[in-house]
Amino acid sequence: SPDIVIFATDGNPTTRNDDVANDPGQTADPEDLDAGITAANSIKAAGGKIIAVGIGGSVITANLLSISGPNLNDDYFVADFDTLAASLRQIALRLCAPSVTVKKLVDGTPASGWAFTAVTDPAGVPVVVNPSGGVTNDSGVVNFKWDSLDPISVTLTETPQAGFKLDSVSCSTQTGTPIPTTPVDNGVTFTLTLENIATCDFNNVSNDGAIAVVKTSDVTEAEIGDTVTYTYAVTNTGTTVLEDITVVDDLLGPVTLDATTLAPGESTTGTLTYTVLASDLPGPIVNVALGTGINPDFPDDPITDDDTVSVDVVAVPGLLVEKVASAGIVEVGDVITYTYTVTNTGDTQISNITVEDDLLGPITLAETTLAPGASTTGTIDYTVVAADLPGPIVNVAVASGTDPDGAEVSSTATESVDIASVTLEKVANVQEASIGDVITYTYTITNTGSMTLVDLVLTDDILGPITLAETTLAVGASTTGTASHVVTEADGTGPVFNVAVVTTATDQPDPVTQLPVTPSATDTASVALIIVLPTTLGTTTTEVLPKTGLDTDDAAVWGIVLLALGLALVTLGRDRVAVALSSTRQWAGMMIPKTERARDRVTKTVTSWVRRRR
Repeated sequence: SPDIVIFATDGNPTTRNDDVANDPGQTADPEDLDAGITAANSIKAAGGKIIAVGIGGSVITANLLSISGPNLNDDYFVADFDTLAASLRQIALRLCAPSVTVKKLVDGTPASGWAFTAVTDPAGVPVVVNPSGGVTNDSGVVNFKWDSLDPISVTLTETPQAGFKLDSVSCSTQTGTPIPTTPVDNGVTFTLTLENIATCDFNNVSNDGAIAVVKTSDVTEAEIGDTVTYTYAVTNTGTTVLEDITVVDDLLGPVTLDATTLAPGESTTGTLTYTVLASDLPGPIVNVALGTGINPDFPDDPITDDDTVSVDVVAVPGLLVEKVASAGIVEVGDVITYTYTVTNTGDTQISNITVEDDLLGPITLAETTLAPGASTTGTIDYTVVAADLPGPIVNVAVASGTDPDGAEVSSTATESVDIASVTLEKVANVQEASIGDVITYTYTITNTGSMTLVDLVLTDDILGPITLAETTLAVGASTTGTASHVVTEADGTGPVFNVAVVTTATDQPDPVTQLPVTPSATDTASVALIIVLPTTLGTTTTEVLPKTGLDTDDAAVWGIVLLALGLALVTLGRDRVAVALSSTRQWAGMMIPKTERARDRVTKTVTSWVRRRR
């Protein structure tokens, strides 16, 4: 059952196998031609093709047609001996062209199982795939062919496989002539003519990157509350540089490595720690580390490896108390809620369970008897007071209970809460001033809490922002700032009263609640104003009476002045003494038109008394 029979003949049959004895001379016989036609028809009926090649100068074309078919240079050819080779070559090209044979190589070795696709343009030309499906055979070969009498564009593409990258594609004709190609994703495009048989070598390289992850723990077993340290070692076991190396533990998260780029053979390490919890019972603790690296030549094909470690959890008869505060940073006046969780970490029942806090006293629990692995809780509130400064507030809880044998088991837990606190002291350099005087204020800020304060800002409601020597204060540290104010008529009758506020410009989040913590403080200063009114009086004309009796001028002056002063104090109050004094001086001068010396003596005496009084 041949696919193709090439029958070289002059077209004039001379014999049949069973005709030799009857026709020793092998002369032409019509029956011989008929027998040839019958044999050719049996080959065609089986799916084969007959191509007749007429040779010589006296070819009987009609006989060629009866054997093969009617089409010259397709079903039959006519040639002499000199052009026979060219004719046979043309036949071969007609049978095999146009076609493309793909040779698939990976790292220089033929590769089977790679899928290819051939698309022609114009798209109406059918493509025949051999073998079907377009998958390379054991020799790494697959063939595509089509029927077209015109040049045709062909696009060849491969289906990518993980771990491999297309490195090069080269195509050539049956004579070795290179065929120009245009790269496309995962392949090439080129044009073939009618008589071209193309061969395309698809060369791939494999991802030679490799990584090894080894995870170890410092213990093989641990009790509740113990710390387990895991070490992660990553090695580049391939032949190319690996970049962007990461390790992620499915229990503990990302691992910080000493290096993230490794040359072939290099290693790096990282560590993580884990505290064993009651919830890890009955164990073991099993976690997996996944390492990933990138070969720069294969950015979309990460190299991975993983390793697993198991740590047994040992149950020891006893209790575990855990104490958690509702906040990590507080201010005076805040309320802290403490939650106590007591867990039976052993394998026997614990009864008569109590919790005592050294600061807050006994804690009421929901349950006082616990089966193995069971837990109970209790809460209590505490209001932060000034006596807690500077902090932190540290208190210890002790949980106790008895096992079935009457033996006591206990556990302790400590909690620490920082206090954010700042004080402000504002002092004026004088207690009283007059118009034109300069008042200098000194501000002293102290960190009276247990945490560093940052970005301190001081503002005076009259003088605005105040520059501080330091804006960050460690625990117990202080800083200062100064500002001045010139007394003017705009200050009225006084006093000069202003308020200063210090706070932090940057919120410091509570590590527990994540809410902002902004401690602040306020202080005030008050400076009295002395307003001096003119004491020169207008000239008045008085009648001088004859002097009789005793000299009572001084007594009269004192009586009038004291009476006026008393009325002024009652009417105006202490803050108006200065004004009243000036008014009294003027009034006394008008009421007692005596000598200038007498008036001055009255003024000085009253002024001295008022200052002592104030």
